[in-house]
Amino acid sequence: MTIRLAKRVNLAVPSAMSGLYPANLSADAVSFAAGQPNERYFPTVAMKRAIDQALNQGGQHLFQYHDVLGNPELRAQLAARIARTGGVSATQDNVVLTVGGQQGLEVIAKTVLNPGDDVIVEGPCYFGALGAFDLCEPTYHTVPLQADGVDLEQLEATLKQYPEGTNALYSKPGTVKGAKQVASKATMKKMANSKKSADYFRAYRVAQTNRGTVYYKVVSMDGKYRGYIYGGKSTDAYAGGIQSAETTKTATMPTKTTGYHLANANKNGLWTAPKNTQYKAKSISLYSANKTDTFTVSKAETKTREGSLYYYVTDNQNSSIAGWIYAGKGYQGASSTTFGGLSVNLAEPAATNDNSVNVVYRSNGSQVGNATFITVAKDAKAGKTVTTDKNTAGDSLADFATKSVPTGYKAAKVDTTNATYGNTLYVDVTAAATSKVSLNVERVDNGSYNVNNSLTTGTLSSSEAAVTLSSSAIALLSGDKGAAISQDTLGSIAAGFSTTFKGTKTYQTTDGKDMHYEFTFNPANFKGDNRNATYGDTLKASFVATLKSGAASTTTVDNSWLA
Repeated sequence: MTIRLAKRVNLAVPSAMSGLYPANLSADAVSFAAGQPNERYFPTVAMKRAIDQALNQGGQHLFQYHDVLGNPELRAQLAARIARTGGVSATQDNVVLTVGGQQGLEVIAKTVLNPGDDVIVEGPCYFGALGAFDLCEPTYHTVPLQADGVDLEQLEATLKQYPEGTNALYSKPGTVKGAKQVASKATMKKMANSKKSADYFRAYRVAQTNRGTVYYKVVSMDGKYRGYIYGGKSTDAYAGGIQSAETTKTATMPTKTTGYHLANANKNGLWTAPKNTQYKAKSISLYSANKTDTFTVSKAETKTREGSLYYYVTDNQNSSIAGWIYAGKGYQGASSTTFGGLSVNLAEPAATNDNSVNVVYRSNGSQVGNATFITVAKDAKAGKTVTTDKNTAGDSLADFATKSVPTGYKAAKVDTTNATYGNTLYVDVTAAATSKVSLNVERVDNGSYNVNNSLTTGTLSSSEAAVTLSSSAIALLSGDKGAAISQDTLGSIAAGFSTTFKGTKTYQTTDGKDMHYEFTFNPANFKGDNRNATYGDTLKASFVATLKSGAASTTTVDNSWLA
């Protein structure tokens, strides 16, 4: 017959306690295994007198069922003793009698522990406690013992790692003498659950104690809070009170990307990044922009926390004026004229044979998309050559057809010489692909410095350096899908890199000096590393990192081309 047992029985093991008190131990033997007391000090005479007195007073009633918490009078006396000697205000209702310390541990474990809960224990630990806890299936975290007791620094670091998923912010690494609390755990938890991007933090420095505890120096996006927060035991990954976060998410591009105007630059201006999604995101000067300037949308993102929509726009009359702008609900079609900081010209007139041209895009003989050009020219009529007529966005037919090419394709040439109203303009396109660039550190030169958690060779995170690539080089990353990228093109892309640039992460030497890395790019290596690349492949750009004195600087750059 199979006996069905509870799952927790599988967790039970023979008690280690039983092995410490063997039944065959002779009376004159002394066991050091469990600190066995000397029997001659047991108060047998006093115990016998107390038992006799209890039986004489209580009689047979003593063997009846009683309060499961224990004798009320004894509990009242113990509560009074606790208040007198321990300074703890207690009554008999706060006291439970057990048959020993082991039962007390088991009662506590069953009362407060759920499977997976974190329990900090000493190393080595009292095995009787482990036996009491094991059936509750906790997660153990061991703190070592030192000559004078538990390792307090390790205990503090461990406590900070497991308090409801939150950690306080300190003026110095939390275990360093003189560290003061900048923001409490409650404040940090509130910011972690906030719906505001201003409550994100940027980590820009890392410190590690001599016991291996990691702290990150962070600053809130609005600059209100700055300090150190516990980050686990390794610099390889965020842990403890910090984790990586995507402050923005890619959004759907509007169906209309051209012909936008700034609606109210005083209220909604341009930013180097959607506001508060990057530390020190800056407002872009619109001093040289005119009210009549038109803008083109090239990217769309939403702020992860607020969900607000931003468009990346570029002034068609002055390409140096470009940035992110709040776009409200975004472009909703020809009927929407103002949204957020943008507006469009009045809705286009309805398409007729007298004012429109149907643009059809073909790839290998098959249609892959279409668009309708509608002019505002008053003398337009069916059969008339379009020539230089414009639409409501101010675009000519050639410009409109080029900007409206379906996603994933490109047009080699748009010829509108013979285009007439009421007819179709055919544009041949080819499948296109865009390569991204992966940054790689091929060598690290620390000179004579000893650096905590030094930069290593391999892939370089975009957060470690403000690498710039010219707009003309970025354009060269796109081409016919699957076509080989020529050596000349690779050379032109390589020429678009800044030869030397500074890292954006501050490192520290073992003696506490702030340092940063300077990265040097070799164009010749770029051509060799990517000699077999085709459009759509990830290209490799290699750098040499050299350690330099001083803290890193923060620079915001366009990294849309990075893998």
